[in-house]
Amino acid sequence: MVSFVMNFFHNIFNKSIKEEVVTQQPSVLIEKFNSFSSVLESNNQALKILSDIEEKTTGEFIYDINYINISVENLNNNLVNLIDNLIALGGKEYESLREKFNNIQKEILNELTEKAVIPKDEFTIPFSQLDKNKASSVGSKNAQLGELRNKLNIPVPDGFAVSAWAYKYFLDSNDLQNKITNILKNVNIENYHGLEIISDNITTLILNSPVPEALSQKIIENYDYLTACNQNKLVSVRSSAIGEDTKLSFAGQYSTCLGVKKENLIESYLKVIASKFSPKAIYYYLSHEHIESGLAMSVGCVSMVNARSSGVIYTSNPVNPDDNTILINSINGLGKLLVDGSITPDQFIVSKSNYEIIDAIPAYKEKKLILIKDAGVSIREIPEANRNELSVNKDEIRKLAELALKIEEHYCCPQDIEWAIDENNNPHILQTRPLKVIRSRISKESIDTTNFTIILKSGMSACPGAGIGSVNHVKNTNGLESVPDSAVIIAEHPFPGLITVLSRASALITKVGGVASHLITIAREYRIPTIVGVNEIEKLKNDTLVTVDASNCIIYDGSIPGLADSLKPENDFDDDVAPFNILERISRKIVPINLTDSHSHDFTIENCKTIHDILRFAHQKAIEEMFSSANNLKGETIPYHLKSEIPLPVDIISIDESYHTDKKRKISNNNIHSLPFKYFWEGIEDIGWTMPPAAPDMKSFMTVMATDLTTQKRTGFTEKSYVIFSKEYMVLSLRMGYHFSTIEAMFTEIPNKNFIKLIFKEGGASFERRLRRVRLLESILTKMGFECRSKGDAFESEISYLQNDLLQNKLFALGQLTMLTKQLDMALSNDYEMETYKNEILEKIKMT
Repeated sequence: MVSFVMNFFHNIFNKSIKEEVVTQQPSVLIEKFNSFSSVLESNNQALKILSDIEEKTTGEFIYDINYINISVENLNNNLVNLIDNLIALGGKEYESLREKFNNIQKEILNELTEKAVIPKDEFTIPFSQLDKNKASSVGSKNAQLGELRNKLNIPVPDGFAVSAWAYKYFLDSNDLQNKITNILKNVNIENYHGLEIISDNITTLILNSPVPEALSQKIIENYDYLTACNQNKLVSVRSSAIGEDTKLSFAGQYSTCLGVKKENLIESYLKVIASKFSPKAIYYYLSHEHIESGLAMSVGCVSMVNARSSGVIYTSNPVNPDDNTILINSINGLGKLLVDGSITPDQFIVSKSNYEIIDAIPAYKEKKLILIKDAGVSIREIPEANRNELSVNKDEIRKLAELALKIEEHYCCPQDIEWAIDENNNPHILQTRPLKVIRSRISKESIDTTNFTIILKSGMSACPGAGIGSVNHVKNTNGLESVPDSAVIIAEHPFPGLITVLSRASALITKVGGVASHLITIAREYRIPTIVGVNEIEKLKNDTLVTVDASNCIIYDGSIPGLADSLKPENDFDDDVAPFNILERISRKIVPINLTDSHSHDFTIENCKTIHDILRFAHQKAIEEMFSSANNLKGETIPYHLKSEIPLPVDIISIDESYHTDKKRKISNNNIHSLPFKYFWEGIEDIGWTMPPAAPDMKSFMTVMATDLTTQKRTGFTEKSYVIFSKEYMVLSLRMGYHFSTIEAMFTEIPNKNFIKLIFKEGGASFERRLRRVRLLESILTKMGFECRSKGDAFESEISYLQNDLLQNKLFALGQLTMLTKQLDMALSNDYEMETYKNEILEKIKMT
């Protein structure tokens, strides 16, 4: 948004001739200019932060809660400095702007510190009393198991939930929440080693804290009731945190304890709570902007299924949801080795229409995890002769598919379902949550890859799209911190710690694992192009630049520009996540701008509703105050005057440089030290003074004159042009006849400080012709790289973040354009004339 103004020039030059001039010394003016410069600097820095926040809300970037906190803190610091300097510049009338800012700041901080309300409830609740409406108390995982069992009569193992209220009671009894919050306050989630240290500190706190007797007694009582009539006394203790398995999956981020007996139940409860603070879990919820204190940890205690086979069902193909199929992944034994990515599962593609198996892809399975009768679990070798056998049969596939579609129909959306088949061949549903699906884009533009070498064509697409980067093999968590930005990450299997480098990945490739592992589920949430089950990953050498086409499971040598954009997938879940996005909420108090018309009576402090409004208001008022101060100087202390062959008088106030001149105080442009003004005026002189291209329409011209006279407006022919500048900055009010422009520019060695801002208004022709001139300017400046905005015959334009050579060229071209469009509106009688002049101008400023 262009942030400069124009009406202050009317305030300066439209004073009555009889008005008494107040004396100000140049030193006072220099002090005011210092305040003015500080306002400009704070404004520019704040706008960069604002722009970055706006960019992050598009969903194209990964960031964490600390990014938000740091951005808000830096924004606040700049606003405080901006308001202080505006008050120094203009006086106490701007004090109320500080109060307005403080009110908006409080609203933002309330969003950042808002705590989720944990409903008061029983410490333990049996599954027989649960449904999906209890998710706020027992977490979605527990609540959905109750829903399946009690509403759909789906086979679900019996169990009970330890509520979020119990978690709060445990924390409060040991005064843990404040300690945890303080430890997490300055965490850097990109530093895995630092995450491990923080995780160890919090885990130690939790494991060394006693569970209050009232809570532990309830847990044991419910365990006794659960196992009273059950030969199998073992349970699984599973996380079911608030927020888990909802808009974001939290897949695999928390622990599950398997084969737990009574003696270890309370210890296992503490281990699951402590798993909320594993390095991967901290990274996940902070990178998704969740506030840790709002994620209370409910726990489920579930009767163990002695599983012969286990797996995961996707009720839609996650990378091709329109193909009307179900994906079933299956392994021998308990399902942990599948979801943690340790082994590659059998995969079945099943028709939704008739449950027929479209394709069965067996995997070579060397091991399985089994339940030990006394307690715990153990990994066992699968006999060599049985390693290629399918882990489920055709009838079991059909039963699983029927159950899965019943669940999908109930929830009206695709589901990610964990299941097990026991020793008696009975299926059990262990978990269901919404499935994140991503549609591969059908590209309108075909990218020719025939001249590129294919390194590998292998594996299965787990997340479509394409990424370009250097190969980086990662074997374990020790190598995570050295992963560079935009790396193509290669791993033997998708181990959980990889989550902490997904934000740096352009693509992910694994040798082992299926599309249903927890890490791969997370990779889809981050939309990282991913291929799993890729053989011969050793062909991908470290530091080799490659292009990964995850949609078609091809890895090319070198970079293929355009392929990533061409294959960028669509997705079905951004809109679901957005309402829960902290940055989205606070950006509504930062980014929008309501004070768009500086001429409006509504352009007041009272009407500032956002940070952007405050910036817009303060910047305009700072320029008004600066020029008002300059105007109050005694005539003999002003100004220098520009010496030029161009018959255009320009008065000069130089803030940081004194010039040795004759009595007429004239300075030629060759001696001007202000770089932005110097380069702009060189463009003016390059074109020189020309007569208007056509005689004005006298009727139109006289109409303008009559309007000016009846409104007692001083005509442009009686007003001077005026510039205040320093070596690196200028703001210029330029009058040429009835045309009025304001040009502001910063020219420094630091590109992100550099900008040019232009505003143009008025003219001597009819309104229709003035509109054509605005359209002509907008077209030319857009071609030059400026961002433009127009309303009626008023026009604003801006360009920023330029290197010096480019900035010099733009200033020179803007000077040329100023002279080439002088009074041009009078010649623009029709659109054809406008196009003709536009093309001639573009040719003259070498933009064709």
